[in-house]
Amino acid sequence: SFDLVLVDLSETAMALSVTVELDVFAALALLLKPEGIMVKNELYIDEMSNVFDYTVQIKYDSPKICSQIMALGSNRADFFHKLQTDHGVHNYLLDPVDEIQDRFEYMHDYRKNDARAAGKCDSP
Repeated sequence: SFDLVLVDLSETAMALSVTVELDVFAALALLLKPEGIMVKNELYIDEMSNVFDYTVQIKYDSPKICSQIMALGSNRADFFHKLQTDHGVHNYLLDPVDEIQDRFEYMHDYRKNDARAAGKCDSP
């Protein structure tokens, strides 16, 4: 099990099925620890919110492609209420955590549901 799964697959690959009941997206979600986070580039909040209890979509400016959208999903990490933590990782795009004025600046959409109770996280 992993803390973080980053997904950068084409729409064609994401549309494939692993089994009759399990698509690639749901299979990748099974790689996570219960408190783990999955990140998928592009507009994936609908798919994420079907699999995870907490989902957020962020949008930020990128010097190479103007702007980028990423969807994050987790069954334990509530992105809206959990305080940000500085993990000491150097980056080029975002301000250090202690300098952020508005922690919701990049949030575009947020969803909370109970995907686990709906049986969306069960292994086949």
